[in-house]
Amino acid sequence: MDRACETPLERVVAVYEGAKAILSDSHHVNLRALDAMVRSLRAGAELRGFAEVSTQMRQWSHELHAAVKQVTGFSAEQVTMVSAFEKRRRMIKLLAAAAEEPAANRLLSQALAQAKLETEQADAALTRLKRSVRSSLEDLQQLGLMACVLSTSALIEAAAGGSSADDLTIVSRDFAQRSEKVTENVRQMLASERQAE
Repeated sequence: MDRACETPLERVVAVYEGAKAILSDSHHVNLRALDAMVRSLRAGAELRGFAEVSTQMRQWSHELHAAVKQVTGFSAEQVTMVSAFEKRRRMIKLLAAAAEEPAANRLLSQALAQAKLETEQADAALTRLKRSVRSSLEDLQQLGLMACVLSTSALIEAAAGGSSADDLTIVSRDFAQRSEKVTENVRQMLASERQAE
């Protein structure tokens, strides 16, 4: 789909859907990190560093989960507001057309003025909400950068463990792929949010 042809509602929904995809990755990383932590602790002192990195990966997963929940909440609210805004805008067009008719009365003009005022207020609220969404997405972007550092640390620790860390190397690579996927999703979500402005 051509992003330039999307409606504001479709762009907001794209951010919401992207957040849900990241949530799935967050759960996956949490489970893999827990498994890796247990394995590295069983392996003993030579993989103690990997256990620490696994703990940090789990913490990252929890932070990512919380940040995505915030974005999801803002996005759901934004979907509702954009839908109401679009409905109000259509009503204003109808009222404006009716107000131009010669038989239009004072009540219709008042209804039109009220609808315009409510639309301006809704627009201001939507603008504040968009800022909150963007700020939350930028926080997610920072978490993506942190994941890159953690995945590199995990690979280094797994390599230091030698042959007893083969499973942990796989976990590290999986974490690196998941974190790249999260980073790409956040980039796309930010692009959708910027287009929605």
